[in-house]
Amino acid sequence: MRKRVILTLMEGSFEQGFPAILRISENNVLTETAVQIPGKLPPIPHILEKFTHWQLAYNQILVAVRAITVPVQKVTNVSSTQLGTDLVDSLNDWLNSASKDWEKIRDGLQVNLSTTDEIEILIETNKVSCCDLFS
Repeated sequence: MRKRVILTLMEGSFEQGFPAILRISENNVLTETAVQIPGKLPPIPHILEKFTHWQLAYNQILVAVRAITVPVQKVTNVSSTQLGTDLVDSLNDWLNSASKDWEKIRDGLQVNLSTTDEIEILIETNKVSCCDLFS
C-alpha cells in the first residue's frame, strides 16, 4: 500500500527540542481520518556543530576536486567520512531516543507502516537549520 508520512516540526530548537506532529495517510491523500500523533523530538544541542564540521570537511574535498583555490576554513586531522559517520550516528541516536514524547511518534510509525508499504516521507519546518540538516 502507498502511504505518505508527514512530520511537522514546529517552533523549537536543537537545545530545547521540537514539538512535532506526525501524520500518516493512505494513497497519499490526507483526510480527516488520517493518523495524527503529537509528540516532541528531544533536545540535541551538539548536532549543528557536528553538521558544520562535516560540511566544512566535505566542502574542502569539493574545492580540491574542482582545483579552485578558495580560502576555506580548515578542519584538521579528521576526514569528512569520519565526520559524516559521526553525524549519522548522532541523528540515529536522536531519532531512536527513549523520550516518552518522541516514543509516541516512533510507535505510531511502527504500528501504521509495514515493510511492504511504499512510503513517501516529508518533513515540514520553518527552521532553516532543520532544512539544512534534513536536506
